[in-house]
Amino acid sequence: YEQALSSYNRAVEIDPDHDWAWSGRGLTLSQLKRHEEAAFSFHKALELNPTDVWYWYNYADEQLSLNNLDEALTTLDEALRINNRHVESWAKRGQVLRRMGQHDEALASFDLAVRLNPGYAWAWNGRGLTLKEMGRREEALVSYERATKEDPRIIWYYINQVDILLDINRRQDALEVIDQALED
Repeated sequence: YEQALSSYNRAVEIDPDHDWAWSGRGLTLSQLKRHEEAAFSFHKALELNPTDVWYWYNYADEQLSLNNLDEALTTLDEALRINNRHVESWAKRGQVLRRMGQHDEALASFDLAVRLNPGYAWAWNGRGLTLKEMGRREEALVSYERATKEDPRIIWYYINQVDILLDINRRQDALEVIDQALED
């Protein structure tokens, strides 16, 4: 990533009005866990091209990484003002709201995300996490199962299922999920 960062730094030095280069720099810095610098880069991209929903989304993601939840939520709301069918922004909004303890609103955001894209495993998992925090374990389990069905490569979706199954004393079912995870 350091070589990519060097290239993006050079690109924005040559043309400081190149929004795509600022965004690429932000993505690279994010991978390097340099979230404040990444947020700055996405903000620069936004200043140059305020209609790109992905710039808003990525800026919000960095704000979330920095635990600036109010800023992340405001930014996602702006992304959704630009494109109210941007599934990733609805799901990220659900994540932010869940972390803020606003479970009903979080669930509504996740519900909209999976309505727009029923195959979006990450949103199904977030929906499950929210339902679990609301004490609705059986419904959470259904969401985790759907997440696993949509993307069986993600081990956390299986772990979340096992956690719920053990919590409700369904040990045999938990073992079957573990076996399934090992097969997939």
